[in-house]
Amino acid sequence: MSVPRIDPASGNRAMPASQRAEPDLYESHPILINALMGHVELPQEIWEPAAGKRAIVDVLEAGGHSVLATDKFDHGASGIITGQDFLAERPIAHPRCIVTNPPFNIAPQFVERALDVADVSYFLLRMQFVNRGTSRHLMKHMTGFFPFAPRPPRMHADGWEGPRAGGTGDYAWFRFSRHTTGICDCRPIYWRDYVQAPTPTLTPDLFEKETA
Repeated sequence: MSVPRIDPASGNRAMPASQRAEPDLYESHPILINALMGHVELPQEIWEPAAGKRAIVDVLEAGGHSVLATDKFDHGASGIITGQDFLAERPIAHPRCIVTNPPFNIAPQFVERALDVADVSYFLLRMQFVNRGTSRHLMKHMTGFFPFAPRPPRMHADGWEGPRAGGTGDYAWFRFSRHTTGICDCRPIYWRDYVQAPTPTLTPDLFEKETA
């Protein structure tokens, strides 16, 4: 009998990647996409090939970008072209920039595919991606490494109804460029800088009275 691994930081059961069933959906927190948009200059047209329930798509569109949203699975969200397996097919015409949070189990395959079909791509990944045996062929095309500081809000599996844990994983945006090798921009993202504070209600007590 196998004993479930417990995340020491949150006390929650941690499902091994090998036991995750497709579609392995972990929706990205909007703050993390806002942070990327504020940290780098993204092109106008973007392709999100693992669009899920539009977590990344909605933030990009709100920021003025035109997004082609595709996914292998139908998660019930509108405006997504479903049944499109990114690893096996692509639209006839598509943007040359990719922004996505790929399924953890097949993240290296997503990166390799992106190098074939896009000029530049941004992947939201755990920082351990750099030491999980990923081939040198892929890593030599990494032109940007933007780790979050401090740890960002945790992403939970779609449909998870258990306790909501805080940040227990180290994440970063990785940038891969098809036509560039050997040069990597490494800058931390202080994601809290991109959290919009609520606008206070303007009441008379917020203003100082002028003295005569």
